Amino acid sequence: MGNSLICSRPPMQTLSSPPQAEHTAIQNPVQLPTPLPSMSSSSHKPDAVSSQSAFTSLHSEALSGNCTAQFRLGLLYDLGTLSDQPELTVGSDPAHANYWYLLAAKQNHIGAQYNLALNYQNGAGCSKNLVKASKWFLKAAKLGCVDAQVNIANYYRRGWGRCCQDNVASMAWFLLAAQNGDATAQFILAQAYQHGKGGLAIDLIEAHNWCQRAADQGHQPASLYLERLDQDPNGEATDAAHDQHEPEDDCESSSDSEIASAVKAYEFVSCRIHRADDPAPG
Repeated sequence: MGNSLICSRPPMQTLSSPPQAEHTAIQNPVQLPTPLPSMSSSSHKPDAVSSQSAFTSLHSEALSGNCTAQFRLGLLYDLGTLSDQPELTVGSDPAHANYWYLLAAKQNHIGAQYNLALNYQNGAGCSKNLVKASKWFLKAAKLGCVDAQVNIANYYRRGWGRCCQDNVASMAWFLLAAQNGDATAQFILAQAYQHGKGGLAIDLIEAHNWCQRAADQGHQPASLYLERLDQDPNGEATDAAHDQHEPEDDCESSSDSEIASAVKAYEFVSCRIHRADDPAPG
């Protein structure tokens, strides 16, 4: 794939080299529906007559270019309702959701970028496309979306989409997400410090600290892993759990198996949808 790969790292002091730029822009991220979504179709109208006024207002604001309204309308079509307006319901239509997400995403609405990426990853309302998903996850991650930071870290770790396989870039994004409070990223970072992975030097104190921070948030795999770190800080007893590809092979106890299964599960990108208004600052 050559220069079509993206190798982008967050600006972190711990990195030994500066971030690399995106080599190739990703064009036409979504096939827009025609004609423009409107209230003319019964499937796009709210189910309750009392909600039609609210829907009309939201739709008008979205058409006027308000990115928050565009995001909320996309979310309404995506989920069929809004958590803060449960009385407002429509028939779920991911394709139209993606239309409105795209309009908001182009205005740097973080939640819209994340949800559009997620729908491309899952093939919801569009063809599954990890290349386009990686573009929008990366944009949202750069704007501070913690979920997107975790997701793009996984993309670099696996070499998905246009993200070249780069363990250092992956760990840089995990580190940023961990610093922003994500328990999963903290757990992965703890393992990296223990074993000296992703460009990080072995640091058992840092490993313990990050694992403790994840465990303090109720992260069960981190709690199990922390017990192993306390029992064997040099890591011999946790090697089985650290094997990301085939963790079951060396497990010797039920706790080892629980940790290993959890670690393997975290190879896959989380599927969380932002439900709050999330425009980018500035």
